[in-house]
Amino acid sequence: MLARTGIGVSGLAAAIAVLLAVATIWLVFTDPAAVADAVTGGGGWAFVTAVADLVVEALRQAVRWL
Repeated sequence: MLARTGIGVSGLAAAIAVLLAVATIWLVFTDPAAVADAVTGGGGWAFVTAVADLVVEALRQAVRWL
C-alpha cells in the first residue's frame, strides 16, 4: 500500500514539474517581458502571476472544450 501511494505522489510531483516547465517555456515565447522582469528584478512575482494566469487560462479552455 505504501509503495502504491509513493508512486502516486511521485507521479503527481512529476506532473506538476512538467506543467511548470511547459508554462515557463510558453511564457518565454509569449511574454518575454514578464520573464525578463522576474530575472532582473529578483522578486519573481511578475513571473509567478504570469504562470498562474497561464495555468488558469489553460484550465478554462480545457473545461470549455469538454
